[in-house]
Amino acid sequence: MNEHRQPTLSPEEAEELRERVYHALNHAYPPFRELVLPIAVHVENHDVVLRGWVPTRTLKHMATAVAQEVPGVRQVRNELLADEELERAVAAALEQEPSLEDDFPGIQVNVVAGAVTLWGYVSSEEDRRRAEAIAQRVPGVRKVINALKVREADHDHPA
Repeated sequence: MNEHRQPTLSPEEAEELRERVYHALNHAYPPFRELVLPIAVHVENHDVVLRGWVPTRTLKHMATAVAQEVPGVRQVRNELLADEELERAVAAALEQEPSLEDDFPGIQVNVVAGAVTLWGYVSSEEDRRRAEAIAQRVPGVRKVINALKVREADHDHPA
């Protein structure tokens, strides 16, 4: 029953495995070399945990495949967050906020490496702060850059 169990790694062996997986992801595989932040690799015996941010779900899945190919890896737990998924989650959170109902179509969301940038126009300084707080509460958001501007009075912007 335990015939497929690999022996427990020493701390030095675990670090060597972590370095091999880290190198495979962040240096050897071209799409990952372009990431804003490197993928963090943690080793728990022969199991590898990936954390950080990647631009797309496709790269998230590719990271699992690349890590799985490294000799000595038994299993990969992918905890990476895809910016495109985070962008949709932040937009959905903003859209669901009743107090931002009139502002939401004017709020744009961009995410790079877990950093959310909000831009566009809102009705008030209070709405500007509220949008930032909502974005900050979305799981996986590393930071929020609030570039929202408060709309001038309606008489300054004819329809």
